[in-house]
Amino acid sequence: MPNKFPTSNRSDSDIVSEVPVDGSETPTISQAKSARGWSRRFFLRSLGYGTAAAAGVGLWGFQFEPYWLSVEHHDLAIPFLPQAMIGKRL
Repeated sequence: MPNKFPTSNRSDSDIVSEVPVDGSETPTISQAKSARGWSRRFFLRSLGYGTAAAAGVGLWGFQFEPYWLSVEHHDLAIPFLPQAMIGKRL
């Protein structure tokens, strides 16, 4: 039975050693690998970390932060305050 997904016997060094059509310099192996983009493993790991961070922020915002709210009233002594402003609220 023939293989549905044929694989190449070429290594990364064979692919990189080919001369580009435009005559520019040959890229290194690390440049060729970085040009491929994100791997699925990197993407899923990043997605997992992002999801965990968002869940942590949501947990913090809804479970802990609301209980820290406090309203305090203070009397301030302001010298030379006009009579029309005495007793007013800021």
